Amino acid sequence: MRWAVFGLALLSLALAQVNPNPPPQVQVLQREEEVARFVAFRTQNLILVGWGSPVGGLERLLTGKTLVVVAGTQDQGRLGWLSGRSYTLRLLPGRVNGNFLLADDRYLIARQGDRWLLLDHPPTVLTLRQQLSLALQSVR
Repeated sequence: MRWAVFGLALLSLALAQVNPNPPPQVQVLQREEEVARFVAFRTQNLILVGWGSPVGGLERLLTGKTLVVVAGTQDQGRLGWLSGRSYTLRLLPGRVNGNFLLADDRYLIARQGDRWLLLDHPPTVLTLRQQLSLALQSVR
């Protein structure tokens, strides 16, 4: 019995070394107020991909936050809702479809119909950031 417990402990350690990343945590938020509260109080650095806000009133939540907007050259005129806010604009050719937020190298926030998905998985966010970086480098 003692050896079985010891073997199980060794197996647990080995598996932890193979996959050190925790599994993705997904929350489905039903109300826009929940998303706004999350963005306002739990995030600091935001990357908005697309020209529209996935959260109504996002411009009010940006005080004290760092914002990078990745949009298409044809979408520049649609960013009027950000007037008066400080942000960095990175342009891709054409249009960028879809609107989602990457926050603090950890969260992905996206609207799906009448609800919002909040993914807490740093490896996924890192992969998306790397893909965006490659796309932006290719247009220079």
